Amino acid sequence: VSTDGDLITNWHVLDGVHHAEVETYAGDVYEIGAILAEDREKDLILVKVRTYGERVSPAVICREYATCGDSVLMIANTVDQGRSCYRGAVIDTREALPYGTVVHMTIPVHPGASGSPVVNAQGEVIGVATYRCVIDGRWSYFAVPAQHIMDLTPHEGFDFHAWYAGDKDDDFFKATALYRRGLEYASRGIYTTALRYLAKAIDLEPDCADLYTQAGICYKQLGRYDDAVVAFRKAVALNPTCSEAYCGLGIALCMTGEFFAGARAFEQVITLKPQYTEAYYNLGITYNTIEEYYDAIRVLHRLVSIRPDFIEAYCELSLAYVSIGAYDNALAILKQAQD
Repeated sequence: VSTDGDLITNWHVLDGVHHAEVETYAGDVYEIGAILAEDREKDLILVKVRTYGERVSPAVICREYATCGDSVLMIANTVDQGRSCYRGAVIDTREALPYGTVVHMTIPVHPGASGSPVVNAQGEVIGVATYRCVIDGRWSYFAVPAQHIMDLTPHEGFDFHAWYAGDKDDDFFKATALYRRGLEYASRGIYTTALRYLAKAIDLEPDCADLYTQAGICYKQLGRYDDAVVAFRKAVALNPTCSEAYCGLGIALCMTGEFFAGARAFEQVITLKPQYTEAYYNLGITYNTIEEYYDAIRVLHRLVSIRPDFIEAYCELSLAYVSIGAYDNALAILKQAQD
């Protein structure tokens, strides 16, 4: 991010590391010498690379938040693929503790990709790839937005080894480390272990809604729906605007047979986030299940207008039309899906 070799990566990439180096595409290796700024909550760190007077071409930082549909590209060095480039798009921006605002994107953040730049079509960095987690049974991938980079305040810097030996023992950062470790295990499908780390984090930070949301997701993946309901209800009590928790609550309630309560949870998601397509789909299925077919038709029509490529929604919509005897409409919907 500077001609002198200053570099941005995720804080967790260097946490617990006593020595670190940077290798360029050409194979040149440079040592990280000093810490210039850090924000542990947002998982960012600015470091000084010892380039010994060599000048480098810095990345351009975008000053505006990415928007839904923006084409993006991530340059990474993952464990499985090595040096690689991934293309995708921005889904949305949302709030997620402890990071604050994050960029939700379609580009997969595989192990080793943390700290990689995510750039837009103009070649500007819009974020730093940071983590992945399972939401509603699907992988979701996130980057810390570039605006947080500009919020870092560089100082004269202090030795990397001195930073490594520094104090990181306060409860908040312990909880953050446990939370991230829990996400890591959840991303690998090891939900029981993930829950152990999340439980420890909750003991330290019992008022953090995101911890309960992630715990609810793990319970749901394990089929422990009653426990998931308890966790998601705690999450929305702490943060009534958490759409992910309401969506998870709706699914868990439906899996326990509480379809009307589940429908209300999905309706709340749509109120909070009118473009949340998974909530429309789940609500449509729930309305079909409780034989509220006209409501299902209304909701699913709204869904396919938002996301015309959602094939499963057309199938569910066709089923609703069949249930009320509107067979011509059902066939028309299936033809629309085919087209």
